[in-house]
Amino acid sequence: RDVCITVLSNFEDASVSMIMGNLAEILFEGKTVLPVFHKAIELDRKILASYTGEYKMEDAGVIKIVMKNNKLYSLTGADEIAIFPATETDFYPKTTDTAFLFSKDAKGNVSVMTIARPGAEKLKAVKIK
Repeated sequence: RDVCITVLSNFEDASVSMIMGNLAEILFEGKTVLPVFHKAIELDRKILASYTGEYKMEDAGVIKIVMKNNKLYSLTGADEIAIFPATETDFYPKTTDTAFLFSKDAKGNVSVMTIARPGAEKLKAVKIK
C-alpha cells in the first residue's frame, strides 16, 4: 500500500527523523519506542558552573556549555539548547531524548561529556577549557 507521512515540528531541535520512524513503526505494526521524560532536579550553582566550558568532539567541532540564569545551555554554532539536570551528572533537553552525560576524573573535575541519542552511537567530547 502507498503511504505518505509528513511530519512538522515547531521545535528546531526536535528529532523529526525519530518521529517519522516511530510513525512508520506504528503504521507497519513494528515495535515503537516511547520517549522517556526526565524530571528536572535543582542543583547548586557551583555544581552547574563546574560543567561550563568547551568540549572537543573527536571527529567534529567544539560544543560549549554555558550558564545563564542558573540554567545550562549547549551551544553548537548558532543553536542554543537548554539542558536540565535529572541527576547530578545527567542532563536532558525538554524537547528531545538526547542525554548529556558528564564524567569526572580521579580528582573530581569534570573531564568528559558524552552525548547519547536513542538508536545512535554515543559521542564523547573531552573538556578543553
